[in-house]
Amino acid sequence: MAALIFMIAISAAGAALDLRDGRIPNALTLLGMAAGCAFKAASGGLAGAGEALSGAALPFAFGILLFALGMVGAGDVKLLMALCAFTGLGDAPKLLACVLAAAGAASLFILVFRAGVKERAKYFAGYLRSALAFGDWGGYRGEGCGGAELRLAPAVFIGTAAFAVLKAGGWA
Repeated sequence: MAALIFMIAISAAGAALDLRDGRIPNALTLLGMAAGCAFKAASGGLAGAGEALSGAALPFAFGILLFALGMVGAGDVKLLMALCAFTGLGDAPKLLACVLAAAGAASLFILVFRAGVKERAKYFAGYLRSALAFGDWGGYRGEGCGGAELRLAPAVFIGTAAFAVLKAGGWA
């Protein structure tokens, strides 16, 4: 239970700092990673620390691709890595599914109510055409985006809180 509370605190701090400053500090993500490893090591020794690192590897594997495409920030990836260090590899997919659901809901809200479905579809189609034609898979966000931007850290917080509720209730 202490690990879940710590996860919620780290994700809440990440969300608040991302909304305020537009970035998630390395100090926060390093603290989270160290704490996740410590929690796992306390219950499982060296094998527990290895489990924490394997949990952190999962969001790194997917996040680095999204970062390279300019779809998420490096701080978002590091925040997810820190949180998955607490869960280990076994529960990391469940946490990431909760975060993905929260981010999807937020994206849909922005798409429908702020960005305009037609404008966003045109922008995405143009991005894909350019990427396929010229091999330029640079940043997805840019001019023509309609001014709607999703900060991922608040969705990470909501997804983490949902995961914690499910885990505490024995459903995850």
